[in-house]
Amino acid sequence: MVETLVDHAPPGPLAIAELGCGIGGALRHILTALAGRTEVTGAVGIDVVEEHARLTDEICAASSLGVPVTTVCAAAEDTGLPDGSFDAVFASGSLSHFSDVAAVLHEAHRLLRPGGLLTFTEEVSLVPDPAALSDAFRAAHPGTVFHRATADERRAQLRAAGFVDVSVRHLGDWAVAILRMRWMSMRVNREKLVEVYGARQQAAVLDTISATLAEVRRGTVVPAQVTARRRPVDRG
Repeated sequence: MVETLVDHAPPGPLAIAELGCGIGGALRHILTALAGRTEVTGAVGIDVVEEHARLTDEICAASSLGVPVTTVCAAAEDTGLPDGSFDAVFASGSLSHFSDVAAVLHEAHRLLRPGGLLTFTEEVSLVPDPAALSDAFRAAHPGTVFHRATADERRAQLRAAGFVDVSVRHLGDWAVAILRMRWMSMRVNREKLVEVYGARQQAAVLDTISATLAEVRRGTVVPAQVTARRRPVDRG
């Protein structure tokens, strides 16, 4: 995602925003990685959970990011921020949790300046055939929390929101490597994790990782990075 922002965001200093920022881990990582490569004039983290927004504020204030960071407690589909506020908007793993993705994409389009970049990762939400998903995966990723779509449906939603230059880059190999690393780490640190979270929760997380890894390998879940752009000059 950092390389995408460096290579494809509009030239010049950037104002960026993250939709569904959680406690700001991805936002801080991206700002740190962009330092010395692309000038960022300001960043906004947007999250509907008030505690997440507060923690993002506190942690960013205590970090040496060199960029002013503010947070907004709001739904991703209705941020209340002014039109054309940002040169780049991103979401890191949060898109599957938005119940109305189409509305979120329209809001992202509104927030971007002409020519602005939208990019987001989808770890478990792009599925070629929802009927092919295993029971184990469905149990670990209930449809009320993880909202799924096909890649064609996502492309159609982006175009309906007004985006152009839509691309979907598959990240299957990367996802397999990350999932295997997480599974092994949890096995190695099992005793400590059981002390912190309890045996049932630790086992549930392992089952979730295993179910996801199996689906990615089967191709029934397609991890991807999606990128699109607002037209440099809007028509009409």
